Amino acid sequence: MGDEEERRAGKGKGVSEGSGRGSKKGEGCEEEEEAVAVIAGVLMEKFGPQIVREELEEGGGNGRNESHEDVKRAKAKGEEEGVDKEAEEADAEASAEDSPAATSRPTRVVSPASLLSLYRFFSSHLGISSPSTVASILASCPAILRSDPITDLLTHVHLLQSYGISHADIVHITLKNPGWLRTSLAQIQDTLEFLLARGVRRSRLGFLLRRGRGLICRQAHSMNLDILVERAGVPVDKLGVVLEKFPNILSWSKESLMFQLEQLSVYFTKGCGGEGEGASTSTGHVKQHLDNRHLTQLILRFPSILDCSPHSISEKLAILQSFTPPGTPSIASPVLRLAPTILMLSSETLLAKLQFFVALVGKEAAGRVVRSQPQMLARSIENLQGKMAVLTGLVGQENAVRAVAQFPLLLTSSEETLKESFEELVTEVKEAFEGGGRDGSGSGQLDGGEVWETEPWAQSRADQGWDEIRACQLVVNLVLNYPPSISLSWKGNLRHKVEYLKQDMGLSIMEMLAFPQFLGYSLDGRIRPRHVVLLSMGYVVAPHALVGQKMSRGDGRGGFLGAEGEGREPDHGKLQEVGEMVVCLQQFLHCTEKKFQEKYKVKL
Repeated sequence: MGDEEERRAGKGKGVSEGSGRGSKKGEGCEEEEEAVAVIAGVLMEKFGPQIVREELEEGGGNGRNESHEDVKRAKAKGEEEGVDKEAEEADAEASAEDSPAATSRPTRVVSPASLLSLYRFFSSHLGISSPSTVASILASCPAILRSDPITDLLTHVHLLQSYGISHADIVHITLKNPGWLRTSLAQIQDTLEFLLARGVRRSRLGFLLRRGRGLICRQAHSMNLDILVERAGVPVDKLGVVLEKFPNILSWSKESLMFQLEQLSVYFTKGCGGEGEGASTSTGHVKQHLDNRHLTQLILRFPSILDCSPHSISEKLAILQSFTPPGTPSIASPVLRLAPTILMLSSETLLAKLQFFVALVGKEAAGRVVRSQPQMLARSIENLQGKMAVLTGLVGQENAVRAVAQFPLLLTSSEETLKESFEELVTEVKEAFEGGGRDGSGSGQLDGGEVWETEPWAQSRADQGWDEIRACQLVVNLVLNYPPSISLSWKGNLRHKVEYLKQDMGLSIMEMLAFPQFLGYSLDGRIRPRHVVLLSMGYVVAPHALVGQKMSRGDGRGGFLGAEGEGREPDHGKLQEVGEMVVCLQQFLHCTEKKFQEKYKVKL
């Protein structure tokens, strides 16, 4: 047998002992040899050609690096003379290898057989079969080169699996921070138990370890968590919520966290304790109470706000404040309560979104957005433009701008919801026409049809008939009178209310057009309970036009066409008999629960 054959035989023997399985013949063996060559090339390029040798300087050709435990076993058996001295040297070497400097450069050479056993571990147990990826892992954490794949690395994998951490999470953790394979098992277990004891769900451990920068390699401690409990008022049983959303807090220094909490508290003092926010904030005690309460809510909802620098927060708040009218109280409070995520945006992105709203609805309306619905700024400009395009196609450019100026949250609904709700309402109104629901009442709203024909939405429906255009115009009026109407889902919300209006109340769909706020009330929370109570007391719910002077406001709104239509027709004779026992939708829905109980002398 030649020298080359002897080396191959020695390599095969080393692979068998290092990986716990025999080497394969044929193509698989050739692929593995090519993989080892790639890995060896990367290591030699980074650490020098001496890093990989056919035979180890210590331990012969056994196919793996001798560890400190190997030396201890050799000492116990007394297999050769002078072992005591070698063990002492190994102790010193192992201590040096465990130091932080050991992760930057290996202290021993490795054999191709050892690289092959490591490659087989990563490909078989972690599914990382790319030689270049394995080489990158070993180059970033060369301490792995002196680990046994079975007794060292595989036990680490089994430990994470025993805590329910998925294979995908383990692979992600390894690629992001391979040094965890060299962290002691006891330390990893302590970290995992620490997280579970603070309320982290077992099912979220893998996600948390993936996001936490080197969290699995650090010694866990509760100092920062104690600060959150004592200074920010976070309940102990809610710490897991904070950790799941922002695990990096465990690596912060005590001073950094306390400084950040203090800065946020200052912002809340300005936003919640300033003029116009309530006279009860005049004392420092109440101000501090408000700070703690709002700060606790903020951290629980959006823990990543702790990662914003005070300077960055100040800069974003100043930009937002510049778009509000002069004399407006500090914008800090509504922003931090309603949309803290926008403080994570860059100043350029935030400014671009504000300018988009100014160009869309004007600076005054944009200022209202900042003050009352800052969460709108968390959406991308592309997303907002897409919603605006859909709305424009439904009601026209001018009407879309008016609707959004009144109700900016209209742009937070999905495009499918806007389209479906609008079209279904048009269908309902059109069916009212076909059912004979036209008695001339409020017909003045239908004059000027030739003007409607110039609208883009009318032109797109020209081939569908005049009733289609008239119905569409009435729904456009409904949207202008009550923009939130088409932001509600048709199938899960509007349809049930419309059916109750027609079938249970016996009213025409035109009553909804006269009082579009009807669509905004809860069917089970307000509409049905109040209607049932009134019926039990002998009241009759009638079209608003027949109630006459009992209507306080809203006559004819939205283009009311008639008192009758589909569903049960009102009994005019009965209306005259009951007199004061006649009510319309607006009368019993458009009042608070307290006023309703006082007016009708009932208890809901």
